[in-house]
Amino acid sequence: MKKVWIIVMTIISVCLSACGTKKTEEDASYTMEDANDQGITSNQKLPDVESVTDIAGVDVSIQATDTIALSNKEIAVTYKGDLYICYVVSAGDTIFLAGIEPDSRQYVIHKMKIEDETSEKLPVDIPEDMMIQGINVDREGNLHIFITDADRSVQRCEMWVTDREGNILRKIDLEKEFSKDGPSLQVLCEFAIDAEGRYYISKNRSDASKRGMLVLDEDGNCLGMVDSPYSKLWSIRSITRGGDGEIYVANSLKDADGIAVMSIDPEELCIKECYEGVLPEGFGGCVRLRAGVDRDLYLYGADGIYSYDLGEESGKKLVDMAEFPFSVEGGVCNDFLADGRFLFVDGESLMETVYLDDQEYPVNAGIAQNIVFYYIPVTVDVEDGE
Repeated sequence: MKKVWIIVMTIISVCLSACGTKKTEEDASYTMEDANDQGITSNQKLPDVESVTDIAGVDVSIQATDTIALSNKEIAVTYKGDLYICYVVSAGDTIFLAGIEPDSRQYVIHKMKIEDETSEKLPVDIPEDMMIQGINVDREGNLHIFITDADRSVQRCEMWVTDREGNILRKIDLEKEFSKDGPSLQVLCEFAIDAEGRYYISKNRSDASKRGMLVLDEDGNCLGMVDSPYSKLWSIRSITRGGDGEIYVANSLKDADGIAVMSIDPEELCIKECYEGVLPEGFGGCVRLRAGVDRDLYLYGADGIYSYDLGEESGKKLVDMAEFPFSVEGGVCNDFLADGRFLFVDGESLMETVYLDDQEYPVNAGIAQNIVFYYIPVTVDVEDGE
């Protein structure tokens, strides 16, 4: 299982895209692992494990409307909605799904409540010739949707901001920051948003020396690229906003085996702190870093689910891979929820072939069949609070 994960992750790092171009042939689907997605849960450690609304000073606007009790309930829910799911992100008790409508082949946004079987389409009209390449939420619970050309010509790159009901608040033109990179299977890997509205974006670039983290202000103006004295941020696995408001990345160390967690200094555009040895050597790849509910950070990857408190020597394994009720190979979407559970969307991926520079690349067009939502508890025991 682990060997398969590593091989597939190597392929995906070259041709990664959580959603492919629009389908051209009905028989072009097959199952393949892809583990790229972004989402965010923005909670600090809890002084009271009964409810995340007791968190002080962080994301108050979300907490005020969503009273989320921690849950240790493990459950599998068969999805009965009509959507090819590409991305999952959550805010409070609401789960947002970005994907493709099977009939129209257009990209859309749906929402649903935790443990629901179906989802509701939001009135976000993505142009038929554009695709979603990323989605996240800010501290107010507004959606930020990164879209670009479906043919991957990268002539247009925009960030759409909507409220939780899908009403457009504004659109930000990012063309000047992305189109200069030229065609790419996916120009954006993952992004996070801090309390000041700044965007922290992991970019795929044709020039490997320019890979790293791009920082934009709330209006899309470039503030610069983050450089690192530790690793040059050469292989960012995941980005998140922590419960303390800081931006953190999970990053492969360039000259050592292992994955570190690094905090970002937005003023100096550099790494503020580097915590090495968070995950053990040989870890199959961190594909999700998120703010913890009862710990500083959660990490999910091929070996299982870990928690990590900043400054500790290493992370603590919460759930071993062998205990996962899902197959791992089938899923492309996952997130840590505000109720203390890890959500994994499993199923059969719809794969399509994209041609770029006369090369064939398989890209993922979403989870399309036999979709199951797995809710896995990862917090401390809810009853005794240990």
